[in-house]
Amino acid sequence: MDKKDLLKLLTKDSELRQLIRNIVAEPSDSEVAASKTEPAHASQAHISQQAEKIDALIEQNKQLTEDNMDLKKVIEKFKTLFSNEEQTSQALRETRTVLEQRLSTLEQDLKNLKHAKQQSEQQLTHCQSDLAHYQQQFQADVTHYELFNGLSASTQRSIAGIFKDSSLPGFIACGVQDRNIDSFWQYIKTQVIEANNPDSDVLIRLFDFLFGRYTYAYPHIKKQTVAIGERFDPVKHIKTPNSATSGTIQAIILSGWENTNNDKLIRPTLVRL
Repeated sequence: MDKKDLLKLLTKDSELRQLIRNIVAEPSDSEVAASKTEPAHASQAHISQQAEKIDALIEQNKQLTEDNMDLKKVIEKFKTLFSNEEQTSQALRETRTVLEQRLSTLEQDLKNLKHAKQQSEQQLTHCQSDLAHYQQQFQADVTHYELFNGLSASTQRSIAGIFKDSSLPGFIACGVQDRNIDSFWQYIKTQVIEANNPDSDVLIRLFDFLFGRYTYAYPHIKKQTVAIGERFDPVKHIKTPNSATSGTIQAIILSGWENTNNDKLIRPTLVRL
């Protein structure tokens, strides 16, 4: 080590400077007296010992300097890590803010959807109630209209003059007219007596349905009252070709009707004896 290195160490390490001062300090009287009596080689040994101490201190200082540099590097790494951690934390805070805002929006959307669902359910309940009402009121109309459409092509052609409109409203409107209900009854009676129309049972069902609608418009008109087991009366009844010559009524095939205002029989009931 040269003088420059020693001077650098002296300027950096206060303990080393103090130690050197102690070494080169003026000796005490006892030391001076002893030095006069000690041989020259003892002083030389003392100097060598102190030089060794100085070398050791210099080496120790060098090691401390290296350790200090390593420590500075570690500190710089920690600073970098802490800086990155702070940046990461800031990014996480910003992400959290965005997510919280998104969550708030989604919660509001969910609230709106629940409200819309509640309104839809209320509307559905109302529609179901209306549907049940309409089904109760008009299901019979639809059912008999389907029966009407299921008639054979030849039967539909035969009654086309009665049912001039083949739609559901037309079927009801045509079927309840006073002239048409009578014409329909006459047609059915002929088909039953001749026994050559496989649609006869369906035609009778359609007549009973339409006659019920007809009485809404004409409440003084009602079906003739006929009971099973009642004695056949040719004035009140018409018997089918496959009936007995006389006797009691076994089945009511096609109902007749009467006017309750004057007790007039309009059409007799077709029965089987």
